[in-house]
Amino acid sequence: MRVFLIQNVKGLWPSSGEWLANMNLLMYLASKGHSTGQICYATAKDVALYFEQSRWELRKPNVHESFLYLSQPNEIIKIPVTTFLNLDKIYTVVLDQESFQKHYAQNVLDKDVREYIEVSLNISSDI
Repeated sequence: MRVFLIQNVKGLWPSSGEWLANMNLLMYLASKGHSTGQICYATAKDVALYFEQSRWELRKPNVHESFLYLSQPNEIIKIPVTTFLNLDKIYTVVLDQESFQKHYAQNVLDKDVREYIEVSLNISSDI
């Protein structure tokens, strides 16, 4: 089985029960031989610290850096992306949090999600 999880929490370390639950699921599946991956947001500082700790522990995360290009009406947005196989054999795609939020502010994301739930799924905000 192949599983790719889209994290909606930020960072590469536990910051909430949601993050822990997501990672525990992926780690369990990876330990059983399934291909697992995730996409998440983190700052360049978080990524650097993660790699520093990985080197310190003599682990090789097999890092690849690239860019995600997003087309907007008047511009092309360039978001730095770092990919690596994490310590639990989970393929990890990290979007640069600061670059992403600069072009896709949290309030816009909240509005889009709210519209999707209330309009597209036809679920009232009264629930």
